[in-house]
Amino acid sequence: MISGLSNATINLLNFDINMRGVSHVLISDSQEVYIQPLDQEMTLKKNRDIVFNGRVHAGRLDFYGKEFTFNYADFNIDLKNVDSLRFKVPADSVDERGKKRLIPIKSILQQLNGKLSIDNPTNKSGFVPNEEYPVFVCTNKSYIYYDYPEIFGGVYKRDKFYYHLDPFSIDSLNTLTKEGLVFEGSMVSADIFPEWRQQLTVQRDYSLGFITNTPDAGFAAYSGKGKYRDQISLSHEGFLGKGEVDYLSSTSKSNNIIFFPDSMHAVTQSFAIRKEQVGATRFPDVKNEDVFVNWRPKSDKMFVFKRSKDFALFNGEAVLDGNLVLMPSGIKANGIIRYQQSQLISNNHFIKEHSYGSDSAEFKLNTDAGDLLALHTQNVKANIDLDKRIGDFSSQGEKAKVEFPVNEYISYIRDFKWYIDKSELEFGGSDATADKANEFVSVNRQQDSLRWDAPLATYNLKSYLLKGFKVKEILVADASIIPDLGNVVVERNAVMRPLVNSKVIANTTSHYHTMLNTNITIQSRMNYSGDGNYEYMDQTKVKHKIKLTQIGVDTSKQTFAIGEIPDSSRFFISPTIQYKGKLRINAPKENLYFNGFAIVNHHCNTFERNWFGFAGDIDPKGVNIPIQSPANESLQKLYSGIYFGSDSTMMYPAFLSMKKHSSDAEVISAEGYLTFDNNLQQYKISGTIPGTDSTKSASVITNTVILDDKRCQLIGEVGRDV
Repeated sequence: MISGLSNATINLLNFDINMRGVSHVLISDSQEVYIQPLDQEMTLKKNRDIVFNGRVHAGRLDFYGKEFTFNYADFNIDLKNVDSLRFKVPADSVDERGKKRLIPIKSILQQLNGKLSIDNPTNKSGFVPNEEYPVFVCTNKSYIYYDYPEIFGGVYKRDKFYYHLDPFSIDSLNTLTKEGLVFEGSMVSADIFPEWRQQLTVQRDYSLGFITNTPDAGFAAYSGKGKYRDQISLSHEGFLGKGEVDYLSSTSKSNNIIFFPDSMHAVTQSFAIRKEQVGATRFPDVKNEDVFVNWRPKSDKMFVFKRSKDFALFNGEAVLDGNLVLMPSGIKANGIIRYQQSQLISNNHFIKEHSYGSDSAEFKLNTDAGDLLALHTQNVKANIDLDKRIGDFSSQGEKAKVEFPVNEYISYIRDFKWYIDKSELEFGGSDATADKANEFVSVNRQQDSLRWDAPLATYNLKSYLLKGFKVKEILVADASIIPDLGNVVVERNAVMRPLVNSKVIANTTSHYHTMLNTNITIQSRMNYSGDGNYEYMDQTKVKHKIKLTQIGVDTSKQTFAIGEIPDSSRFFISPTIQYKGKLRINAPKENLYFNGFAIVNHHCNTFERNWFGFAGDIDPKGVNIPIQSPANESLQKLYSGIYFGSDSTMMYPAFLSMKKHSSDAEVISAEGYLTFDNNLQQYKISGTIPGTDSTKSASVITNTVILDDKRCQLIGEVGRDV
């Protein structure tokens, strides 16, 4: 009973009795049919008919709905508006008592109507056993939906994904088994596949579904974006497949496919992209086995994720350690693409029919041993064409940093090419100008960032030789070293090959000295050594080649050079004075330092000619040879002046020659500087240098001895102390 309300009321117009507090009504105990009115209310009509909303239990079926009518005479229930129909079937296994318990079928039939025949109308008491009853006949098309939260969070929305059942009938409801639940109808799969006729049965998880196969030609998948062949299954485990999925030029083979309305997921046993053209796009050859595929047809993309193995690209020539995206426009990928001894690393690769690359990538080249990188760079735009066998790389904006670990060098480069079959890289080009040259810098600690620019350079991956071409100069210490033909070669460990037949200009500020045909070994940014030649230009603009036996850098980081001039070379320090001995170039000084012997080439036979020693800086524009206690090669003192013979009363001249007797007295002599006046054809030894102001020099002896080369006369001029 319901508190506060009457148990029943009768309508005197039609004699309907509205009854309350009715928990259930047993219609047939022999056929296990009873009703449970909603809110415990029902209407008893004439001839014992009952109108009610609520539940009807019939054997192993339960109907829930409204506008139900029990017809006593016909002994049936008219189920006009069934919201849901639920089933139970015996379990496959027995319990501890040896009985099979009843298992609810997970799937629910909805939106149906029909008639439940309880028993033969003449056998309402059930006195005569009648196993074919109860019988239910569904008179309309009903639905089964799969939008339950336990099925992938309710992803199969009922407005587009459902099974549409044909009208059906079921008898023997008290002994119903799962084998007896077989329905005909159509599967509507949210455009995953076209609608098709399909039989529905109880699955192993006790849901209604199916396991079927596509036609041999397969089903169009996702509104024709692809194609699927082989097994399809439906249950509360989801909409699943075991078979092959075609998308663009790819085929995925999997025993574990999940079809969702907006996507497909699969773990494959085989994945392949065929080398073929689809639309305007030509796809490459790609293969793998164990991948995870996520196909998103609405965005027209298939995401393929590596699991245990790398992707084989271009018929196995390259591999991808990463993931890829397949689209009508082509293939994008991330990860590492390994080809021969190279690695291209990017989050945004493109992979085409014969090429691959990226707009922003890291690029590595391994040595043959593989334990050390030969080249490394980052943030470059890359395109590697396996048909042309060329890789093109360019910097993003500013020059890209390129590392050469084997050679212990780095470079700053705008672009370079990798000639695959030649195992060689080319940086810049032969037409590159100096302002577009690539900079190469040693990172060897002992070389103190030695650097040079090259418009064109190559790197060989077999010999590991880094070669620079059209190198304008290499700045070392205070010098500019100019390679022959602009060629520079760097070996392993930053060892630069000697620059044969090069040129050295020292220093870079004054440019005083140019050394030619040099053989230079550069040790670091502040040190180099070698040998070569030097052109000495005398007063008359005649050039004399001098052999430099040593070129190097002193402790003050300034260039010097040492030469040796033999007598046989007949070198003239000026047009009339021959020289032999050593010389030294000091880069900051314009004049050379001579330390050896000179001889005056006069024409006077009456004057003895001797080699005399001297040391000093000589200006070739005006040769002034220092004369201070001169001596010959035997260290015998030489004199210049007029002398009085000790064994006679005669005076005699001497000009850089020995006295007749050591005891001969000096009348006049001179020391200082030896010069030659070309106009007067006179040799002069004086304490002052011609062209200088002697009044500004302290304690200068100004005696002068002049040898007139025309008249072969010696003139002595007595000076004074200032």
